[in-house]
Amino acid sequence: FVKDYGLSGLLWGKVAVEQGKLAVSGSLSKIEADRMDALLKHIDAHDGDLVLCAAGKPAAVNAGLGRLRVKIGKEIGLVVPGETKFAMCWVVDFPLFEYDGDAGRYIAVHHPFTSPLPEYWSALESYDKSRGNTSTSGSGSGSGSGSD
Repeated sequence: FVKDYGLSGLLWGKVAVEQGKLAVSGSLSKIEADRMDALLKHIDAHDGDLVLCAAGKPAAVNAGLGRLRVKIGKEIGLVVPGETKFAMCWVVDFPLFEYDGDAGRYIAVHHPFTSPLPEYWSALESYDKSRGNTSTSGSGSGSGSGSD
């Protein structure tokens, strides 16, 4: 499924507690124990979590995992065709630009009034850092350019 979106590969694992510590089943179980322990700690994994590691170009990984998220949501009944649910979220960690290899340049991928991450603020001479963006049911719903 995910190869249709340009992913080179996808490793998966279900996190479970075994003998008092976290362990992973699936294709991720082949990773060395010390590396897996570090990964599980880094992502703050818990018993019952699903861990996915995708390989490919960033745009393909993002698109492929996004489609997989929607597919799984439909299969387990979180997304019901024809049913409207409003689920709001505040988006704060997203790229403002992505490199387009075909065009040979960076392109904007989000509204220009959304806020970059704090570590990038110093790169901007003057910018209102209080802005962000909203999403409703997976679609952009706020430009982040409203007044305070």
